[in-house]
Amino acid sequence: MSEIIISTGGIKENYKVLDVIFAASQKKFGGKGIFKRGLEFMTDGEYNELLNEVYFSSTELIKTKAKKIGADAIINCKFDLEQLTVTEQGMMSKGEALRIQVFVTGTAVQFL
Repeated sequence: MSEIIISTGGIKENYKVLDVIFAASQKKFGGKGIFKRGLEFMTDGEYNELLNEVYFSSTELIKTKAKKIGADAIINCKFDLEQLTVTEQGMMSKGEALRIQVFVTGTAVQFL
């Protein structure tokens, strides 16, 4: 989906507005399960990798939506990050999980 342009501002091209679109993605680290690692063992590298994966996933989803409606770009994109720590309880174990969610909204446009 690299042919779809994503911009957090406007663009200089002439365009027509197609629609306002959004996408969301989430990923979890830790939680219940015998082989899950707790949050206290999460490294900075793992945290940054988790952020990158969720950000990439949400941008790919919004690009897919934009392509389906014939857009060339998504302008004025806004990214929101939500981070939740939840305790999960299973039959054999419990543990804290970190859930990262990225929401992206923008205006799909088609070049004239």
